[in-house]
Amino acid sequence: MIPSLTKYKPKVRDEVLAWDYLSTSTMSHRNLNPKRAINTPLKHALEDNINQALQIMNRNARQKGRTIYYKDLRYGYHRVSPLYGADYKLNLLITYVRAPIRRHVYLHQTFGEVKFIEDPFTASPNIEYKASNSPFTFSSFGQGESLEIIHFIVPLAGKVPVFKRFMQNYEEVCLKNKEMTQLHIAVFNSESDSSSIKSLMNIVGQYQKRYGGADIEVIYADGTFNRAKALDIGMSGLSEDSLLFFVVVDILFDKFALFRIRYNTIKNIQVYYPIFFSQYNPLLVCTISDSCDINWTNFTSDHGYWRSTSTGMVSTYKRDLKSVGGLNTSFKGWGKEDGALYKKFVESNLTICRSIDPGMVHVFHQVICDINLKKDQYNMCKGTEKNTFGSQQQISNIVFSIPDIFYRIEKEIRLNPFIRFFSFKK
Repeated sequence: MIPSLTKYKPKVRDEVLAWDYLSTSTMSHRNLNPKRAINTPLKHALEDNINQALQIMNRNARQKGRTIYYKDLRYGYHRVSPLYGADYKLNLLITYVRAPIRRHVYLHQTFGEVKFIEDPFTASPNIEYKASNSPFTFSSFGQGESLEIIHFIVPLAGKVPVFKRFMQNYEEVCLKNKEMTQLHIAVFNSESDSSSIKSLMNIVGQYQKRYGGADIEVIYADGTFNRAKALDIGMSGLSEDSLLFFVVVDILFDKFALFRIRYNTIKNIQVYYPIFFSQYNPLLVCTISDSCDINWTNFTSDHGYWRSTSTGMVSTYKRDLKSVGGLNTSFKGWGKEDGALYKKFVESNLTICRSIDPGMVHVFHQVICDINLKKDQYNMCKGTEKNTFGSQQQISNIVFSIPDIFYRIEKEIRLNPFIRFFSFKK
């Protein structure tokens, strides 16, 4: 097989390989606290691969009268396929004819041959061990900073204060900076919720008046709220080549998230599922944590966790979405529609890019699960509710601080002779 970053094709959702984010540190969803220092093996691998890549780029430097020099690693992505080896996507800062430029470099480093060696911790000190260099191939591309319009598709049902916060963030990041984005809001009409709809429309009207209505669209739908239908309605008037970003109204994002949406979504090739940071209940954080700083860029394990399994937000081209059959609008109530779409992408010829995105944060909100939901949907909803309450460490600290809970078993043993007898026998 020719060298490629897409050799491995997952057959089910659990087989999708996620990318670790690289910068001055590394961020991985596999760790409870994802931000870690770059370990020594990875640091050496990066240095060796970058040096070899530059050697290939400078292969004909003398004939062409120019030499490329490495300056810095701006950021990148890394993953390991158990079958094929390590993959890298690196954004390098290099100098070309004394001018600094950025270059994306794609690397695939294969595993070396299997070798059986003596355990170095028990071997003779006279034996020398030398690791062989692994072959790799790469291809380089341009900066990839397209000015393509990102179409934000926002389903909306009530949540007026949350929507107001979302619009303030959208204004700061997109409207004030005149970013190439458009906002499409799908609202369901409901007689029982007419007051909140009026409030939502007043908020939208203020921004349309301030910045013009061309880039902010509101689409109305009848009936009870259905997220899949809302997404369908939100993108209904867009062309086949439109870049879509299905977003939830509880998200805050920065300008760098826009670049990663464009960069990681490739027409006819790849869709992007960002792994975002989800905040814990701030009341719990402020009660038992030394710090009550709930700044949305605080990524400590006491303040939240990375939604490594979430499929609620995705960036894709409309053409690619239609090629897999689109959204399933038959689901009612909370959840399931996003998982069904993710499964379609997994089973298609499109590649899924999953990676931590440090520019997206899900602000905490109380999860209310409808008891009328189907059993599997209700269980999923309750699981999300419990995950967002607090970290395991925080919850265990609560248990330790309440004697009636922490010493409950010991108290029962003292009071119940039957339990005391069997505890003694055990």
